[in-house]
Amino acid sequence: MTLKLIFPSCLLIAWIGFCAYLSKNRCCGNELPEETIPLSSDRLSIQDRSTLVAKMETGFDFPAQRANLLHPISAQQLKTLRRLADYLATHPERRLTLTGYYTAQEKHRNADLGLARALLLKQELQHFGIPALQVATRQDMSSSQSDELPILKNAIRFDFEAMPAPQQLTQEMQTAINDQKVILHFDVAEGSIEPTPTQLAYFEQLQHCLTNYPTQSIKITGYTDDQGQPRQNVRLGRERALMVKNYLLDMGFSKEDLFTESAGERDPISSNTSAAGRAKNRRVEVELISAEISAR
Repeated sequence: MTLKLIFPSCLLIAWIGFCAYLSKNRCCGNELPEETIPLSSDRLSIQDRSTLVAKMETGFDFPAQRANLLHPISAQQLKTLRRLADYLATHPERRLTLTGYYTAQEKHRNADLGLARALLLKQELQHFGIPALQVATRQDMSSSQSDELPILKNAIRFDFEAMPAPQQLTQEMQTAINDQKVILHFDVAEGSIEPTPTQLAYFEQLQHCLTNYPTQSIKITGYTDDQGQPRQNVRLGRERALMVKNYLLDMGFSKEDLFTESAGERDPISSNTSAAGRAKNRRVEVELISAEISAR
């Protein structure tokens, strides 16, 4: 009698233990990846001061080392972007800042990855007719993400601020533009350009400055390495400058604002004695200049 009672009891205990194990490692019959971050960190709430603009059960997730979303934009995410667009349209005095996060390892491999993620969401908002200047983008290193995980959860932060006055906004952009210039590099037989997210943001700032400062224009200078004849290199540098000019025209720049020239193999920024150095010298530089200079 005693043995008959003990044996079924042992089976019952073993079964309970086995079920507990399954419940710990499975959810509704689906295995949870070991890398998955707890769902409690997924929720996204977007507020402007005391106003709740939008909220979602999940934020915008990105694969490690990639600027594209982990999944296509869901109906819920699309609804959130539409609410953001509607809010900005009815509050032109407010500006949205999108901060794209990246990890330390990603920063080492791709310095613009966080900005590229923010620009992706900005482009989606612009599809709803939101002016580019009403959405600012920046990047920041995340202290809550691990380089060991293949997914960055909630990789975009949404913040609102007062829209700067037009003069202040233009001055800020002009200061940033005057401190830098875009350098686009070319392979030997390359026939197209692919600006980085930082360079695309720079071009947007150029457009705004040209609208508000008619005394400014853009100089596009083509350069080559020292391979080939000097006269041929001048022609090649001019062709590269024209290629960039056509790209900017497609972006909506005015033809009258774009000034091209070729420096050929002059003014190298690296030694032409190595392949790596010559690759750096095959470039086009884009910078903001005074219209008086371009008219000479």
